[in-house]
Amino acid sequence: MQGMDNSTPLLAPDHVAFVARGVSVVVASSDQQLRPSVMRAVGSRVRPDGGEVTVYLSRRQAAQLLEDLTTNGRIAVVFSQPSTHRTLQLKASRVRTRSLDEADLPLLQRYLESMEHELALIGHPPPFTRAMLAWSA
Repeated sequence: MQGMDNSTPLLAPDHVAFVARGVSVVVASSDQQLRPSVMRAVGSRVRPDGGEVTVYLSRRQAAQLLEDLTTNGRIAVVFSQPSTHRTLQLKASRVRTRSLDEADLPLLQRYLESMEHELALIGHPPPFTRAMLAWSA
């Protein structure tokens, strides 16, 4: 997701910090008949200036969602901190998709570690989190 003119920040600094910490991410869209498609992201990244947000989805698990995003570009993303329920929702009507890049792998590892910590605070052990966020290239 990008700001309207690529220079307009999507997020204020406190929201950038919230998203960058690695909180739970759920992505949604719909098809042309408005049937919803929803999937948990396996990671996210926010540009430090808040002008672009990237969410990572498992292509194998999110086939319908990715098809809907490609077809209509409508997206809603919810960032939520499980231990506090603090939540931020972003919506856009234009998306860009790309394949996973080798440079993304450390980011996905940091996201997993952050979620392991966050979910441990509410009683879910790391194996639960690893299973929930499992993906393959």
